Amino acid sequence: RGRLSMRLPADSIGRLARFTAVGLAAMAAYVIAVTVLARAGLQPAWLASGAAYALAAVWSYVGHRRFSFRSGAAHSVAGPRFVAATAAGQALAVAVPALLTDAGGLPQLVSTAAVCLVCPAASFLLNSRFVFPDRPAAQETP
Repeated sequence: RGRLSMRLPADSIGRLARFTAVGLAAMAAYVIAVTVLARAGLQPAWLASGAAYALAAVWSYVGHRRFSFRSGAAHSVAGPRFVAATAAGQALAVAVPALLTDAGGLPQLVSTAAVCLVCPAASFLLNSRFVFPDRPAAQETP
C-alpha cells in the first residue's frame, strides 16, 4: 500500500513496441541516408541531416499510420498533421548538427546519435497526441 503504480495498459505497451519497430527502421534509413549524403560531400552537416530526415519521413508516415497507431484517420486529416509533426522533427534534425557539428566542432557521428535520441521521443509525443490520437475502435480500420 501507499506505492504509486507505474503500469502501462497493455495497449499502450503494444503501441510503444510497434512505434519502436517502425522508428528503428526509419532511424536506420536516416543513418544510411545521412552517411551516404555526407560521404558524397553534401555539406554543411545540417543540410545532409535535413535531407536524410525527409527521406525517412516517408517510411515513418506509412508505418506509423498503418502499424504503430493503426489509425483509420483520413489522409486529409492525418497527412497535414504528420507533415507538421515531421517539420518539428526536421527542425530538430537540422538544429542538432548545426549546433553540435557545424558550430561546436564535434564529429558528425555525435550529432547523428543525438538526432537518433531526441527526435524519436518528440515524434512519439506528437504522433500519439496530435497526428494519430486515440479514437474509439469502431472508427478504426482493421
